[in-house]
Amino acid sequence: PLMSQMVKDHFFAFNEEILRSYDNDAYQRVMNASSLQDVVDASAHFAGYPNASSYYHHTNPINEMQYISTPVYVINSIDDPCCSIDNLYDTSLNVDHGGKSYVELIKNSERCLLVLTRT
Repeated sequence: PLMSQMVKDHFFAFNEEILRSYDNDAYQRVMNASSLQDVVDASAHFAGYPNASSYYHHTNPINEMQYISTPVYVINSIDDPCCSIDNLYDTSLNVDHGGKSYVELIKNSERCLLVLTRT
């Protein structure tokens, strides 16, 4: 709740006039969101996507992993408040990934190293 409130206060409320003029309903959904995930989901329209599902499909970097030619070093804390570590073990919805989890895709990558830390 603290992170979602900070994002709403420092970005959405600060830019209320322009965001409401673009899409008042989307702005209201963002301001009514109770978690950071809900804020991101509700704000997909402001990024030019019709819904959160489309936003995640088009912006998920895992979908571009096979094109990475420069080594990538990813550090993620297991208690990261913005990126749940549980997501790492979800199955990718991309049909080209053959039902593999994100962690499996990273393990199979020749150019990606994932390091999990504790804070």
